[in-house]
Amino acid sequence: MDIKKVGHVAFLGINKPCTGDKVSDLNPKKMSSYLRKVQKIVDEFESEDRKKLVKYYVQTAKSVLLDEREVKRSKFDLLNDLHTINADGINDVIDDVLGHKILQVRALILDLVDDDYTGDRKAVGKPEKWIRQIVKDAEETFDLDSEFGKQLFSIYNVKLLEEFCKIFTSKNRRFGAGGNQLLLNFYYYERFVTSKIEFDFQRFYDRMVSFFKDHCHRPRKELEKILDGK
Repeated sequence: MDIKKVGHVAFLGINKPCTGDKVSDLNPKKMSSYLRKVQKIVDEFESEDRKKLVKYYVQTAKSVLLDEREVKRSKFDLLNDLHTINADGINDVIDDVLGHKILQVRALILDLVDDDYTGDRKAVGKPEKWIRQIVKDAEETFDLDSEFGKQLFSIYNVKLLEEFCKIFTSKNRRFGAGGNQLLLNFYYYERFVTSKIEFDFQRFYDRMVSFFKDHCHRPRKELEKILDGK
């Protein structure tokens, strides 16, 4: 997957927006308990009133998704409901919600990271707190047992790798030996990602390694042994 090209949500295949007709034909297995309640209410009304109710539901859901509150599992559950009914403009909403999520993760990184990894420290230890927090948050936020949840996570992952590059790389700054700790953090994150979805991290690592000072980068196998506690 090309990290420079992928990041929008068009590949989800959502191309038939909801016109507000009815939600009663939906597959119950894909519906949240909240959407089932909405369905029961909507189905009590006739055509025009039903359209208005569905339209109002979609508008209200979008306003909740795009407010300033933290993006947690509840918002992704609501996003799944809009996806289930093929709500108009869902691609843009997904992009905005994930963008908001990335800003939250960026704030977490900047708050917890106290090293620019340009120094010459040679000690490399266990994954640092900030990357462990990112993995824990992803596990709690995304429904990685559902196809839609995995699709969202796939987009999020691409956006997050782009954000990693923005935060940690600079033309005016090169990683010293301390940059190997950063790579170990990313190997830890990669293991989590590839246990859930398919993704090739090589282009990302090629970019990261290109920012190392000469002779400072340690081989991946060596760092993975440290990650494994060997």
